[in-house]
Amino acid sequence: MPNLLEMIESVKQEDASARALFNSGDGVGAKHMNKGKNYLKSFAEAADLVSGVYSGRLPFRWFKEAMTTDDFPFLFGDILDRQLLANYLEYPSTFRNYCKIATVSDFRTVKRFVTSGSEGVLSIVPEQAEYPETSIGEAKYSYSVSKYGRKIPFSWETMVNDDLDALKDIPARLGRAARRTEQKFATDLYIGTAGPDSTFYNAGNFTNVVTSNPVLSIAALQAAMTILAAQTDSDGEPILIDA
Repeated sequence: MPNLLEMIESVKQEDASARALFNSGDGVGAKHMNKGKNYLKSFAEAADLVSGVYSGRLPFRWFKEAMTTDDFPFLFGDILDRQLLANYLEYPSTFRNYCKIATVSDFRTVKRFVTSGSEGVLSIVPEQAEYPETSIGEAKYSYSVSKYGRKIPFSWETMVNDDLDALKDIPARLGRAARRTEQKFATDLYIGTAGPDSTFYNAGNFTNVVTSNPVLSIAALQAAMTILAAQTDSDGEPILIDA
């Protein structure tokens, strides 16, 4: 898990969408605290205290005393927010290599449009000749987002009394759980029986599956890689995935 103070700096450098959610007090304590120029200073002091208690550099009673103040519980909540975010961003994901990522403002169904084609190799255009036309495929689809989450049933008193650090890695666990949830959702779109493309890997799609569905082996993996390498896009060109 990243050091708490290092994690603060890493959050500062995240992409705009992450900063919009987690900058200057936009965590759990945002509605309770002034988001002015003193927020980051107070947050850093709270993070230093928590880090010191976790490492044994500072006595645990300091943490207990701080939890009785008006603002520290909310600062501590923001620390957990940022720990969760840091671990979420640190955990690897593969679906972003082949999925288009977009954001929505609410939970209502939204419509999206997509075009395909016109990615083939360009033709030579002679002097004063017309540029050749190409066709572009169009499609539309709709979707809505849902909220996912989990609640860990322990109280502030339990957290304060956790002198053996049994709960220290809770933000890391939840960050990993969030990444795994995204990865499973994206994978289920292709292989889930209830997914929008649930027949993608059916036996009838011989270009997507290895004949006879052999057991996992080096030879079977090589056969699968050969099939994948032979895939082409709507222009008949090889499909390239930027890693």
